[in-house]
Amino acid sequence: MILCICTLAAEPQISLVLTVYNQDKYLNDTLTNLLLQTYQDFEIVCVNDASTDNC
Repeated sequence: MILCICTLAAEPQISLVLTVYNQDKYLNDTLTNLLLQTYQDFEIVCVNDASTDNC
């Protein structure tokens, strides 16, 4: 499981919004792949609306 709490020095150029409703089996791989990108000026906002899995 990835837990990343970051303090942004400036406003990120890109905001990525992920809906994660009942996507537990894909969430770790998705976040890992996003964080491994060479472009780093972005933030990731995960939106979860009462999932019934472990999201």
